Amino acid sequence: MFVGRDPSQILASHDEVQRVLHGVGRNGATMYALSGIDIALWDIAGKAAGVPLYRLLGGSRALTCPPTRVSCATVPPTPWPTTTAQALGAAIAT
Repeated sequence: MFVGRDPSQILASHDEVQRVLHGVGRNGATMYALSGIDIALWDIAGKAAGVPLYRLLGGSRALTCPPTRVSCATVPPTPWPTTTAQALGAAIAT
């Protein structure tokens, strides 16, 4: 499906393959394979442009990224240690 296609046409390729594979379903091995191809196409685009992918997609808005925690548990997560000393102390205590 992708052999011989223009790798810079990511969205067009993605739309076409979604139409062709619609009957197969949108889960399991099909989606894993499509995800890998999608990542490869964006990587090719970044290399062709000579910039890291995050810059190609809009860059970074912050110089640093604060730690983020997401939990799907029903119990609230424990708070993040606010300093390295707290984290080290907690690790030593366990």
